[in-house]
Amino acid sequence: MKAIFSKISQFVDKILSSRWAYVVLSFVFIVLSGIAFGWGHIIKPFKADYIADYALLGTYGDFVGGVLGTIFGVISVLLLIKTFNHPQTVTSDNKQQLEIERFHDLFFELLHLYQSQVSELCGVYKTFAEAKTQNVDSNEDNNYEVREYSYNNKDFFDFEKEKLQRSFTPKKSFEQNQAEALKTYMFFYIKNKDKIGISYDEKYTNKIGAYYRTLYRIYDLIDNAKTIPEEIKKDYLKIIRAQLTETELFFLRYNALTYYGRKFIKYINEYNILKHLPVFELLEFKDWWKDLDVEERAGLNIVFTNLRDTLHKVWNRKNVKISTSGKIDSKYSFMIEIRNCADAEIKVVIDDLKESTSMELLAFKHFDAKRLQQLLDCYIKEIFIYSHFSSHNKTAITYSDYPIKRGNITTINSGIKNSNGQPLILKCRRVDRV
Repeated sequence: MKAIFSKISQFVDKILSSRWAYVVLSFVFIVLSGIAFGWGHIIKPFKADYIADYALLGTYGDFVGGVLGTIFGVISVLLLIKTFNHPQTVTSDNKQQLEIERFHDLFFELLHLYQSQVSELCGVYKTFAEAKTQNVDSNEDNNYEVREYSYNNKDFFDFEKEKLQRSFTPKKSFEQNQAEALKTYMFFYIKNKDKIGISYDEKYTNKIGAYYRTLYRIYDLIDNAKTIPEEIKKDYLKIIRAQLTETELFFLRYNALTYYGRKFIKYINEYNILKHLPVFELLEFKDWWKDLDVEERAGLNIVFTNLRDTLHKVWNRKNVKISTSGKIDSKYSFMIEIRNCADAEIKVVIDDLKESTSMELLAFKHFDAKRLQQLLDCYIKEIFIYSHFSSHNKTAITYSDYPIKRGNITTINSGIKNSNGQPLILKCRRVDRV
């Protein structure tokens, strides 16, 4: 019975929503009323002795007007009832649109604040140059003059990153390097948290802490906008990601390791903010890139970024073996093996009789088998543990065998597995979202 009433209600709603239903209804009613009132006796235009019956026409008009007026009055009441019965949809749509507009305005207000804070960041780069005029009687130090070059905006991060990399001294282990990297960064943070300096008789203030807080508020706004559709959120995430340079990601990574940036870890993991951060720009890997030139260092970043991307693509498969033999280089080939997502291993096979033909692998000539194995060990730790800020895979252990040499072929392996047998976590929950 309920289903029948529902169908009747839907039919009535359909009729009430159709303008043609009112036109047809009115036309049929007028015709039928005309016939009922003896329309043929009222109008006879082709007869010479025709006299219209105005009394009958008046009665007819009153009837039609009264009945149609009543019918349309009832329809108006029904439409009003329908409107009151469906206010929730209209109100909900309007409310969502208002929420989107409010979110939009606040997002771009925060984005403008972020851009303003970046533009205010500045510093001074000092160099020593030989003086144009020299005093014979002066000591040697006076033959050189200090020149200052100012930098600001996004250049601030580039120059400061270079300073950190130059000052960093590698330690014996990856964990020690990480601790030392944090100390190095903290020196930068304290110096620039609320810094006032002087350059060319102009005062400048760096408020790097406010910069981080604004970025955090942007991601916090997006994450807590529960009424905003996911597709719209995705567009705004792409907007803010497009603002961040690789060097900014470098500083975000280290700031998240401190007490001040700990709350940001949630959003870094959730939205994969550090997706485009090159691994071998990190201070922890300086022991490998310190002696490389620009091309070799860039190639190393490309190779290991591609390895990481390949792992992401095949991670949910079981018992996967992927070989890059012959696709990248004639001397070096890589193999990724995943065992039920609880055990993952990267192998490098080296053919000592062949020459490397890949520009991306130029850096490998600086590493012997043992050094390359150590590099793989640190790389595995980085992508499975430290890139997530140790939020996942807390029971994971790394392993590797001593390089195996058979004839001209040397095999190097490095892997990680969960000690409790549970699947390793490589992807964060929304890693594929943006």
